[in-house]
Amino acid sequence: YARCASRLAELRLKAAEKQGSSLRPADFAQLFIRIHRVGEQSNSEALPFGQRVMLLRSRAQAALAAGKFEEAVEWCNACETVGRACQVSVPVARLRLDLAKKEGTDLR
Repeated sequence: YARCASRLAELRLKAAEKQGSSLRPADFAQLFIRIHRVGEQSNSEALPFGQRVMLLRSRAQAALAAGKFEEAVEWCNACETVGRACQVSVPVARLRLDLAKKEGTDLR
């Protein structure tokens, strides 16, 4: 079952990356967690898991650059969820600081 769930998550992730997804950040996080739990990569040419997870961080950066602050927060939360669940370093502190500066809520 776990292998099938991981494969399905891989397929959903690939489709989401290619089509410009309507998946929420939390859904992306769940897909990455499912893939990590099995610990296999279906494609030997695929990027290492830690690099693939950086997709979440890049989506957070894009939302921040576009001024979509609530969306950026959701992507940052997804990064932290995956980081905790999978013991992967997904640096979001700088993104949160940049977000706070743009919102005017940084400590200065």
